[in-house]
This record gives sequence, structure tokens and C-alpha cells, in this order.
Amino acid sequence: MAPNSYVVTVTSLLLVLPLVSSALEHALAEKKKKPSHYLSKWFVFWPVGMRLGLAGIQQVRKPEFVRRSPLKSAHAVQRLTRPGGADAC
Repeated sequence: MAPNSYVVTVTSLLLVLPLVSSALEHALAEKKKKPSHYLSKWFVFWPVGMRLGLAGIQQVRKPEFVRRSPLKSAHAVQRLTRPGGADAC
């Protein structure tokens, strides 16, 4: 992933998508709740849930990223690669 795309992804997941999602849900909800209810829900979903999902997909697509880690033992690479597959499921 290029550095610019990383910045765009992180900014989107931390700011843009949660704010847009919470604003849309608040606008479309029949029974209005406090804006903090919507913000807290979407600020958990996008930065935590989707970020873990994207990281898992990235590790499945490009396992060489993990292999280039400072941990050079085969056991360490196997232990680091396994959770990535679990994130993608």
C-alpha cells in the first residue's frame, strides 16, 4: 500500500466514514436519539471493525509483508500470518 493511500484509508476510517454514517443514520431515523449514540456506534464500527477486516485481507493478499518483519524465524512468521487469516473470515 502506497503511503498516500494509507493516509487516505486511515483518515477515512477515523473521521470521514464515521461522521457521514452517523449523520445519515440520525437524519433517516424515525425515533431520534442523541447524536452521541450514533457517533459512538459508528466510531467503533469503522476504525475498529473495518480496519481489522482490511488488515486481515491485506495479510491474506500480501503475506510477504509479514515475512519481511524483523522476526526472521519460521515459527514467528507462521504465528503472525495465522491471525491475519482469522481477521478476514
